[in-house]
Amino acid sequence: MDEIVTIAAVQMPWKRVADLTQFRDELYRYLRLAKAKDARLVLLPELIGTSIAAAMLTEEQQQRKARTGVFARLRSALAGPEQTRVADALPQFVSTESQALRAAYLDLFSTAAREHAIWLVAGSLYLRDAGGPVRALSGVFDANGNVHGWQAKLHLADHERALAVPGESLTVFEAPWGRFGVLLGNDLLYPELGRALAYRGVVGIVNPAAATGSVTWKRLRIAALARAQENQVFVTQSFLLGPDELTGENGLFVGRSALSSPVELSPRGDGLLVEVGAETAEGVISGEWNIVALRRLWQDADERPREDLRGPLFAKLLGFDYESGATIAERTAAIEAEAAEQAARAKPLILQSPAWPERPVVPAELPPASPPDQFLAGIEAEVEEVADLEGARELLEGVQPSSELSEAASEPALGGELIEAQEELPAEDESSQVLDESPGTEESPQAPDELPAEEKPPPVDDDEPRAA
Repeated sequence: MDEIVTIAAVQMPWKRVADLTQFRDELYRYLRLAKAKDARLVLLPELIGTSIAAAMLTEEQQQRKARTGVFARLRSALAGPEQTRVADALPQFVSTESQALRAAYLDLFSTAAREHAIWLVAGSLYLRDAGGPVRALSGVFDANGNVHGWQAKLHLADHERALAVPGESLTVFEAPWGRFGVLLGNDLLYPELGRALAYRGVVGIVNPAAATGSVTWKRLRIAALARAQENQVFVTQSFLLGPDELTGENGLFVGRSALSSPVELSPRGDGLLVEVGAETAEGVISGEWNIVALRRLWQDADERPREDLRGPLFAKLLGFDYESGATIAERTAAIEAEAAEQAARAKPLILQSPAWPERPVVPAELPPASPPDQFLAGIEAEVEEVADLEGARELLEGVQPSSELSEAASEPALGGELIEAQEELPAEDESSQVLDESPGTEESPQAPDELPAEEKPPPVDDDEPRAA
């Protein structure tokens, strides 16, 4: 197995050519530049194969001007000054002339690979896949011109869905320097595909691409750097240039083709080995895939995803989602809908506040009615009781110092009277201090019900006169 291989990426424009010979001349000009750089694997841009369809349409018109039908109108539109876009003519042409397109594609790129003694990843074209549906296919040819295999695009862009159906499998290509895989266009945006190729032992991934705008090619560049780092492989991109007559957007194809690697193997530590200088510049860039250095990195790197990746964990986390066939958008919408439904069920019912107070103003049960005389007598008794209590409070405010009160409290007769007075207190005002209202008595605090044994006063002779 070869230890180092030189890879070349061609950045060339899509052109409306008069015939296949003109397109072959354009292609060979770039391949000679790649061969001069000692490239052994050359990568062409996505959709460059559609130039074959445009050339065939124009050539057919020149040869059969008298022919009538759909093809005559299509070829006339392509060759005239007010030309119809290839995007408008391509679906019908691919549907009816798929065999002729395949034959022209195989003849052109097989011969180019053999004459330049290179492995060639040819640009993609819409072809009928072995008698099945039309797919976006890229052929891989070895240095002898043999077809080494095909790779279909697995995620179609919006403008491609009227032309083709997505592929269903990945192909791994065995070369003298090791295995490599092909991810067409936006397929590079899906990390699972790069991981699948890494699990199949590839040392590199090539990405034929066509980007309509700076944002598009930069998005693919970021994806290339990510796939290179997370799988510890080389990634090479080739972008199409020129007027966009293929997607219907009427813009320009732009991009900056590049060779990427894990950051540990890049000279500036940014993951880039080499890149085209401008997004509209034609040219050929080349760089090395150092297989020996790559394999050493697999063993010595600080982070070794090829060893540390927890496959069973990812199968547990993602297995159900992948097998269900649901997209991320569908799964997210279902989760949000379920959350909204739960929130609606948990939301409390809000009622308008009542106009009446929460508690009744009157007691729930009223006392039995009394005759008017008894009712008035009861009110007068309560008024007198309140007056007595107010008088007691006024007496308390004028109480003498505690020394005098303690002397008065030590008299047993007074204590007995205080206890009796306490027993006669109304139950509704236990906190009030009531004084004996007998004439000639001093103001005294309320006596406790029972004094501790050591504090009880000595017994008093009943014959001893009591203090007035």
